[in-house]
Amino acid sequence: MNKFWKKEIISIDDLRAILALTKTSLPLQECLKLLKNKDNSLVFDKVMQNLKNGKQSSELISPYLESKIKNSFSAFIKILSFEKALELTINLYDFENKRSRKLRKDLFYPLSLFFFSLIGIYLFDIYGLDSIFAILKSFKIDVEVFKIGRYIMRLFSYLSFVLISLFLITITFFKRTNNIVLAYIFANKYLHNSILETYYSQHFIALFSLCSELGYKTKDSLMIIKNMHEKPIVAFIASRVDQDFLKGQDAFEALNNNYLDPRVSAFIKVASASLNFEEALKRYVKVVDLELERKINFYSKTVQMTIYCLIGVLIIFIYQVLFLPMQSIAYL
Repeated sequence: MNKFWKKEIISIDDLRAILALTKTSLPLQECLKLLKNKDNSLVFDKVMQNLKNGKQSSELISPYLESKIKNSFSAFIKILSFEKALELTINLYDFENKRSRKLRKDLFYPLSLFFFSLIGIYLFDIYGLDSIFAILKSFKIDVEVFKIGRYIMRLFSYLSFVLISLFLITITFFKRTNNIVLAYIFANKYLHNSILETYYSQHFIALFSLCSELGYKTKDSLMIIKNMHEKPIVAFIASRVDQDFLKGQDAFEALNNNYLDPRVSAFIKVASASLNFEEALKRYVKVVDLELERKINFYSKTVQMTIYCLIGVLIIFIYQVLFLPMQSIAYL
């Protein structure tokens, strides 16, 4: 393949291979030489050149990572060794990729069905109904009743488009770091046991568990998560928990705060009794994962049933409209 067309990106598979070799105490340059092939030669040559130029570990591979991996690695490399930062980055990528795949799988079909159904209703209202009403009028059939149905259908489609637009505007607004943290604080204060609280509590505990698995103590784990500025809500939770630790509270008290799912403290209490802290964290992540899946399935099925009912009503409406001229002919 022409070098011009090669993307200067280190793939996740190459990163896994680099991590596996660095764990054998091989120097990074030797690892890259062993893993170099025609697909990654361009970017590996640049990384090795950076090594020869004496660049810091934070500057070696960061420019050649995908954005969703780069942000995490750049945060970790500031406080961890190259190997530890890479390992934690890959573990975090696996966790988030697995969860995002599940979300896409559960939500893609109902949301696509809803969106394209709205477009279909809108196009039918704009381009189809006028022609049908003209045909009905040619048979001297009163269309006023059907116009009421049209107005209801139009109101539903317009209202849905407005709500979708407001939702997208809200998401755009809250994508800013300060705004999204404020939104989370608001949800925790006024929307108890909301899906937002459950989602980010699980995300925090999952990261905390990943750090614990790699052998980091609680203080170090919180420091790592606090530095993940690309994940502002998780970093905010970590900072609040860390503040409670600094006040002299134990793990049970620190994790029993207003910014975490109340069940977290219950799992920590079980962990304190069973002396198996990491296992309790994993169980919490699994339990919440099942709960999120149930909630998402409920929402997706609700959307699907709403669209199915809407399509059914629309088919009946069209059926009645189209068959009226035939009925009129039959009575002639």
